[in-house]
Amino acid sequence: MQRSSQMAEYISNYKRPEVSLVGSGAGADVLGGVGDLPADSVKAILSAFPRLQFKQQFVQTCGEIANKYPGVARRTFMRDIAERTNPAYKVSNSCDAIAKALFSE
Repeated sequence: MQRSSQMAEYISNYKRPEVSLVGSGAGADVLGGVGDLPADSVKAILSAFPRLQFKQQFVQTCGEIANKYPGVARRTFMRDIAERTNPAYKVSNSCDAIAKALFSE
């Protein structure tokens, strides 16, 4: 599935329509995927529902959660946010697991 806004492939795209719709809406809120919508509609929506520093607040809140629960954020977009907002954030990755493998080489 591809649109002019380069919609990413997410599991929610293969779920029930209402799940997919919520996923698309949340994605649009976070990443701005509104390029296919009429400009007047976007303007009306933003007038009725102001963003209120959403980008800054979203990154800050996700960073706080990821730093509180680093293992949970490991394989999600929140890892990117944690690494960007906290230079001390460090979780193991595949390279660490390979290095710890019990082989003598």
